[in-house]
Amino acid sequence: MLEGLVIWPKLFRRIVPYLASGFPDFDSFDSWLRADPVHRDDELFLSERLERGNMHDVVRGVGHQIQLTVWPEDFIISPDPPAGGGGTGPGQVAVGVVLIVAALPDPAGVDRGHELVTLLNTTAASIDLTGWGLVDAAGGRQELSGPITGGGVVQVTASGALQLGNQGDTVVLVDPSGASIDQVTYKADRVVRAVPSVLAAEATVGDSAPPPV
Repeated sequence: MLEGLVIWPKLFRRIVPYLASGFPDFDSFDSWLRADPVHRDDELFLSERLERGNMHDVVRGVGHQIQLTVWPEDFIISPDPPAGGGGTGPGQVAVGVVLIVAALPDPAGVDRGHELVTLLNTTAASIDLTGWGLVDAAGGRQELSGPITGGGVVQVTASGALQLGNQGDTVVLVDPSGASIDQVTYKADRVVRAVPSVLAAEATVGDSAPPPV
């Protein structure tokens, strides 16, 4: 019985109508998802691979077993498009659509003016970062401006009050309303002195395979 399992809620909401359609097992689940990319095969962003995908890329169903092949915290479901179409503007940006994917808190040589934070736009649409900001654990803030193209990456040089601590820190990306869009925390043991082309701080992620659901 599905009620007796621990299932990722989004997957549960796909399984119920699938089984209600009369399918006796999960052998056809992949093709069933792909048949409706809007309401079934959700678009998502795979943060470990830094690439876009769909629901069918993270689910495997065979016989009477179904399994998530990627941990839910390692991908982000894209928000539904706004009613009536249109782009994404201030106040319409969902959590996780722009990610902090790298930080360089301890560059070779002088830190100031060489610390970097790398942002990634996980959507297909350009997003205006005017009014956005990066905030460190001490409350230091750096204002952002300009567009980040769909699927594009922007490197921000830390300046002003924003300082990336070499002994660990938290960096928060906020939108014009002050809402947190993404947040990363790194510890001292994750910081290495490096040139800007090297990822010098990263979040700790699990390295075990997801269990069946």
